[in-house]
Amino acid sequence: MIRCSCLLRFNYMILDLAVKAIIGAVFTLIVSFLAKSNYYFLAGLLPLFPTFSLISHYMVSNSNTPTQFRNVVIFGAWSVIPYFAYLSAVYFLSYRFSIFWTLLGGVLVWLFFSFILIYLWKL
Repeated sequence: MIRCSCLLRFNYMILDLAVKAIIGAVFTLIVSFLAKSNYYFLAGLLPLFPTFSLISHYMVSNSNTPTQFRNVVIFGAWSVIPYFAYLSAVYFLSYRFSIFWTLLGGVLVWLFFSFILIYLWKL
């Protein structure tokens, strides 16, 4: 009986990961198609669709208390700051640097602001 339970749990984990991978792949394809269309600007909106937030919130709500879940939601709202810093950096760096250096700079700015957010959150 224990062996069967472990096997079912393993199968559920595999199915869970497969569904998340499929969702990610679908959104990647949509962004790719939008980037090549007349509606290329929507490729900037689609990453903000709460696909991964939905997955994350569902997982957190199943394994934590309601208070912890609400803390995750509040922290998620504050995470807009590093994202805005990333977008600002990418916008301004794109005037002077190639796409590689622009995106790398944006990621470094995002990391910097994310570490600050995490540090302040833990105070």
